[in-house]
Amino acid sequence: MVIKYLLSFMLLFALLSCGADRSARFSEDDVQKVGYEVVWYSGFTLPDLLEQAVKVTSLSDISSLLEQPWYASFNVLSENSISPLTLSTCEEYLAISSAPISTVNEHEASAFMEIKAMCRAAQTISNAKPATRSFLSEFRFDEDLPDQLPKSLALFTSVAEGLAQTKNDSLKYWSDVNKIHAVELAGANKALYQHDAGTQQIELVAKGDFNSDGIEDLLISSRESVEGGTYNAIRIVGISKLSEGGKFVELPR
Repeated sequence: MVIKYLLSFMLLFALLSCGADRSARFSEDDVQKVGYEVVWYSGFTLPDLLEQAVKVTSLSDISSLLEQPWYASFNVLSENSISPLTLSTCEEYLAISSAPISTVNEHEASAFMEIKAMCRAAQTISNAKPATRSFLSEFRFDEDLPDQLPKSLALFTSVAEGLAQTKNDSLKYWSDVNKIHAVELAGANKALYQHDAGTQQIELVAKGDFNSDGIEDLLISSRESVEGGTYNAIRIVGISKLSEGGKFVELPR
């Protein structure tokens, strides 16, 4: 009888131990089976571009960034306005962003370009939803990434050049346009790619469902420059995979 109770106690202890251990090892992968939350990374730099620091812990915090003053105001020219305008928040910029906008002072162009890109990123992230499915497990910032991402990620220095790349059906991937010479990894979420046309720093900005199809998407930034030239740009690009083993596609803008 004593042996019977002892065996029962040992069995109960083993079951409880397994349950406790299972709870302790509840991994990120297990959480993701329930849902893929909206996440942003250090590549989302808007909080650092404001007049006052804002602690961002939720999507509502990101929405509030749109109305916060930038660290500086910019005098800009818009094709829809006869006279210059002064912009100091993302809300003001996004309200007129359907038309091309440039800074009055040329030396402010790079700083304004950064802010414009991050305003659009903030708008996209704040409207995102948790995804129910994801096919992005193979996404890595490595030397193979240019062979996987669509050609829209390729560097182009003019509208005409960009249109020519878009219309050329023989070009499928980023590496079809820009022949990569060297890759410098900078952690899990960023890498520098040097190629025949210039240099691109690709960085993860956010994850989430950005187009309401239930599938997890990525926002990445591309900071671009040309060696020996004055061209520089920053773009925010949305990409996704729509099936397991599928190709990366660019999200509609």
